[in-house]
Amino acid sequence: MKFSLVRIILAIPVFFSISLFSQQLSIEDIINMRKMPLEQIDSLVKARDFVKTKSDLDTTSSIVKYASLFRADTALIQRTLTVGVNANKNIELQYAVYQQKDALAMFEWLEKNGFKKTVTVMPNKDGKKMFEYTSFKKKKQSVGYEEIEYNSVDKKEKVFIFSVNTFDFP
Repeated sequence: MKFSLVRIILAIPVFFSISLFSQQLSIEDIINMRKMPLEQIDSLVKARDFVKTKSDLDTTSSIVKYASLFRADTALIQRTLTVGVNANKNIELQYAVYQQKDALAMFEWLEKNGFKKTVTVMPNKDGKKMFEYTSFKKKKQSVGYEEIEYNSVDKKEKVFIFSVNTFDFP
């Protein structure tokens, strides 16, 4: 009996670490969501422990925001999903991760699945870089990527944003 109890206690940390990891959406999930109705997306992200934080719905468009926030060891893990749907039912999804390892896992999946990274630079009239857009392309499919640096309480941080829509990813 004592041996069984020890095995159960040792299994608890594994269970919780799997539970925490399951909150993440994969880039494949985001790509698949582009063909889902808003109600189905809502069910999927809530099943992954995301919470709806904002919902702007009207007759021409809808914007819904979700967030997942939890602590793993000493780190605070944050992920957000913004879903926009217009009157023509075109969808744009923006998935933001705040840990570089999450972004690297998404890059790895894209590369393993045949997506090639492309960087487009838009120069200003002096020929200097004005705007840079990164995407991962596979035939007529495209996943946008953007890094934004921001100031947190005591240091500079980055957010990694992946975008998919029904125009660039038929």
